[in-house]
Amino acid sequence: MVLKQLLFMIVILFGVAYPIIAHCEPKRKSSFSEFSKLFPSAAANKIPDVAHFNAGNIGFSLDRTKRKQILFKFDNADEVWVLNSVSGPRGDEFLRNDVGQVVLRINSLGGITIFNSSDSGGIAAELTGKSKTIIPQHQIYSGSLQSAVDRSAGRFTGKYLQSVRIEVTGGLQSYLVYDSLERIADGLSQIPPKYFNNKKYKIKKVRLNRAPNPFVLLQDGTLEVGLTPGIGYSGRPSSAAVKLSILGAN
Repeated sequence: MVLKQLLFMIVILFGVAYPIIAHCEPKRKSSFSEFSKLFPSAAANKIPDVAHFNAGNIGFSLDRTKRKQILFKFDNADEVWVLNSVSGPRGDEFLRNDVGQVVLRINSLGGITIFNSSDSGGIAAELTGKSKTIIPQHQIYSGSLQSAVDRSAGRFTGKYLQSVRIEVTGGLQSYLVYDSLERIADGLSQIPPKYFNNKKYKIKKVRLNRAPNPFVLLQDGTLEVGLTPGIGYSGRPSSAAVKLSILGAN
């Protein structure tokens, strides 16, 4: 009798449970876009090594293919920036340029904010997809050293920069000299013209020489620029460093 009751209970259990199991539909797999909305930190891991972003009307590329050099470039500019990664509070990562200015902030959830001179509060950036690897420095120019100087010399003449002499010593590569002169010209172009009306800031000569570490210094009318071959874009000062060498000379 006990055995019959036990068998009866087993039949009831299977009779009830089986239909429930049989009618359970498998869960639909979430797409990555849905997953990334729920777990943005996981989505951040999907950012390509070379990625393109938009922040309002600003477009830029971030190249992290090299361990020791994080490269950054605006879509509408020629300058390539080398950024240094610094850890911040709450797991944030700050990417700074060679004068310590924060260019990008990446929070622990993968959100990216870009900072520029026009908006100190920063602008949220959106990943738009993969980007092309930023061209190495040695590929940006293949002409002779004299041609590199001649090509950039025109940018050092004008209403506020007159008769600037360019000197290059130390056996520097032509592409390094060309890139450096262009960044120097970029930096000087960002300085208010009133500074060059002051004798203290008059630039009569730009002298490029080999140095253990890149630097830029205005001294007695000569803009001294130290360049370090063999380390790519890290081997020359940025336009921001050039600008600071003038505005910080007060």
